[in-house]
Amino acid sequence: ALQLPHFGDVFIKRMEPARGKMGYTVLGVVSRLLRQPMLRPVYAPGGAEAQRIEVRRLSTLRQSGVNVPKVLHVTADWFVMTSVGQKSLEACMSEYPDQTVDYFADAAQNIAQLHHKGQNLSQAFVRNITCQDSVIGFIDFEDDPAANLGLILAQARDWLLFAHSTAPLLNDCLDSAVNALRNAVAQDDPVVQQQFHQALRQLTWLGRLPNNRQRWGRDVTVAHHSGQLFKRYLEILG
Repeated sequence: ALQLPHFGDVFIKRMEPARGKMGYTVLGVVSRLLRQPMLRPVYAPGGAEAQRIEVRRLSTLRQSGVNVPKVLHVTADWFVMTSVGQKSLEACMSEYPDQTVDYFADAAQNIAQLHHKGQNLSQAFVRNITCQDSVIGFIDFEDDPAANLGLILAQARDWLLFAHSTAPLLNDCLDSAVNALRNAVAQDDPVVQQQFHQALRQLTWLGRLPNNRQRWGRDVTVAHHSGQLFKRYLEILG
């Protein structure tokens, strides 16, 4: 990060080339097997096209009042943007366990608010949500799920990715966190809620995966915790 007097911390971002398509292919197969369109892969083009997408999306989101970086300068190969916080939500929830539910609930409410403004995130993982002085921000918009999935599925996908990525941090406060998530989701469009709940019902089996990070790796244990959260959410939903 650089420091500019009028803007505080700023970042220079240069897009990497597009990644290989194997992961997208696998995700597409999973989506078809589960008959879950929300899981269809959203292709991140990389390079100049990804930059055009991110600059456009950041501008649109800021105009809608969402706390995302402000674009200050754009070249053909890189652009400069302000910071919305150098600490991720994941770090805040891990470092301040007594405030985990508060951080989680604040982020969920911010997602509900941006959906109410007709917007959606890109990759709504906990690592792409910032928390600066208890103010929630969002980063990384190199793709546009709404262009691939439509706005309803893109917004439901936000809830799914947010719940999935935060689940491992909620072991000691699962019920409180689930209630906070339900309260936020309940503010969304009923069709978005329906799509989200349908996805949860199809994915509760993830909770039966092993919970041994040393043996099975991070991805499997995260999936286990997300399955547990999905199951508890549906139990409380009734």
